[in-house]
Amino acid sequence: MFFIRKGRVVVYATDEMTEIAYLDEGSFFGEIGILFHQNRSVSVRSITASLISTITNQEFKTILKSFPEYRKFIKKIAIQRLETTSIRDIDLTFELSMHCGLDLSDS
Repeated sequence: MFFIRKGRVVVYATDEMTEIAYLDEGSFFGEIGILFHQNRSVSVRSITASLISTITNQEFKTILKSFPEYRKFIKKIAIQRLETTSIRDIDLTFELSMHCGLDLSDS
């Protein structure tokens, strides 16, 4: 599992071209493989100078034994992330401005 200590990364869908998320300091990734015993489901690339810390599968599982409430939290995030790993999972017609009351026009 990976933790972003400094910097910013972009998460790409399985097509390795479609950006599906940006993760900043304090974020993590790699939990899907540990929790669900799956191979990598997305690609992650650093877009700024970054400092990434890692822990092994066993270390992660040991930590979660001491903090079971975090296991539920991380599992919930992992399930949400699993639902948006490929381009077909993303609503490319979603209009953010209509849902947030934002004016995103160029003018």
